[in-house]
Amino acid sequence: MYCLQCGFLINRVLPRLISPGKDRVLELKRLLDTKPGKLNYKHMIDFVMAADNPKLSADERVKLADELGKVSPGSLKALNIIFHVGSVTHRRIYINALKRTMEVNPFAATGDIMQKIYGLRDFDPKLAKESDEIFDTLNKKFKHVNFKEIANINKLVGEWILRDLEKMLELIHKSGAKAVVQTYPSIRSGPPRQLDDILRQWWKDKKNKSNVEFLDVELLLNDKFKKGGDFYYATQLGPNDNHVNEHGYKEIANLMLPLVPML
Repeated sequence: MYCLQCGFLINRVLPRLISPGKDRVLELKRLLDTKPGKLNYKHMIDFVMAADNPKLSADERVKLADELGKVSPGSLKALNIIFHVGSVTHRRIYINALKRTMEVNPFAATGDIMQKIYGLRDFDPKLAKESDEIFDTLNKKFKHVNFKEIANINKLVGEWILRDLEKMLELIHKSGAKAVVQTYPSIRSGPPRQLDDILRQWWKDKKNKSNVEFLDVELLLNDKFKKGGDFYYATQLGPNDNHVNEHGYKEIANLMLPLVPML
C-alpha cells in the first residue's frame, strides 16, 4: 500500500550512509565556482549524492541541485531534487530549472515534465503566463507536437488508472477475496492530487459494489492530519514532503482494521 514514488524512498537510505560530508560539498562548490570545466564524472556523482542528501537542509539541497543543473544542463536528476525539495519554498529556482531543462534538453519533454510545467497553474494562477511561455518555446522546436495537450492529460490518466484498477479487482475477485480501494491522506503542499477525485467518481458511478469496500482516507483523516501537522508526514524529500511516515501509516492501518476479516 504505497504510491509509486514511495519506492524511491528506499534510495534515500543510501545517501544517509555514503553521501559526501559538508567539507566535500564545500570543496565541490569551490571547484564549481573557480574551475567548472574541471568537474569530472566522479565529481558529478559526489555532487548528485550531496544534493540528494537528507542530512542537509532543504535550502542547501535546493541550491546544490540548482548548481548541478547549471553544470550539467538539462539534468533531470537536478530538476527532480528541486521539485521534491523546493518547488514550494524555492519557487523561482524551480521555475528557472524547468526553463533551463526544457531549453537545453528538449528530449526530456516527457509527460511527467509536461505536467510539472502545466502544474505551475495549480501553484498560482499568475504563473499561467510563464507556463505558456515554456510550452511556446517547446512548440517552436517541435512544430508538429502540441506539448500543452500532452501536459493536460488528466483525463487520459484517469482512464488508465480505472482500467488498471478494474483489472486488479477482477484478479482479486477470482481469488475469492474482498477488495478495499482507498484514497490517500491529504497533501500538505503543492498542486492538488487528481487520483483521489478520480477514485471517488469511480465509486459514485460504480454499479456493482459487491465484494468491494471504498475507504476515503483523505476525508476521514483530513482533520487529524491538519491538526497533527508534521507528526504524520515524512521529511526524506524535504520539509514539504507529502508522503506519510510511520505515524501516518498507523492511522491508515487503524482505518483498515475493521475491514480485515479475522480468521
